[in-house]
Amino acid sequence: MLHLFPASCRSGPFDFKRFKRFTVRAGPLLRAIENISRPRWNARHDVTDRLVGLVVFLLGLLAGWPLPLVNVIPGIVVVLIAIAYLQEDGLLLAVAMAAAVMSLLGLGWTLWTSAAAVISWIAV
Repeated sequence: MLHLFPASCRSGPFDFKRFKRFTVRAGPLLRAIENISRPRWNARHDVTDRLVGLVVFLLGLLAGWPLPLVNVIPGIVVVLIAIAYLQEDGLLLAVAMAAAVMSLLGLGWTLWTSAAAVISWIAV
């Protein structure tokens, strides 16, 4: 028989108490996000959709980079972009895009300095 879930998910019943604790803890955070985020700064979707798609694609590539804890920041930025899209909040989208650019520039700097270090090491 083909199993679609890992053994850890199939091994026992679903822990509803743990899920309830999670929902109780996550509730205030979600309410705070709902209070902060609201529809504002409407942008043209034909322009922003392609740009945001490209940025999320690049953040996805960045999240796959094999360095410890490098994927946390791009993941948070993707979540911010998703919240901005769901709430149609252009201001939050602008903030998330600025964070995405900083994250991508950080990766670029890391790659540049790593390549320079490898080249100087080989050239010795």
